[in-house]
Amino acid sequence: MANKMLSEMGLPKSIAYIFAARNLITAKDVLSLTEFELMELLDVDIAVVASAVAHISEITCPPYQTTAETSIT
Repeated sequence: MANKMLSEMGLPKSIAYIFAARNLITAKDVLSLTEFELMELLDVDIAVVASAVAHISEITCPPYQTTAETSIT
């Protein structure tokens, strides 16, 4: 899932264009940088970066599952 394209994640067009302009194409490209690094690279407010990272993480990372929720067959 880390190789999922940002263009397929439904990000707001304004931030999606900025990611593309800075050659950040996949979720891995974004999630491998800190929020501070992204803020400097993208030249946007930390709140915008945090929101975008949260959105990308939510789509990319599978939901957690406890052992009680898994079924043994």
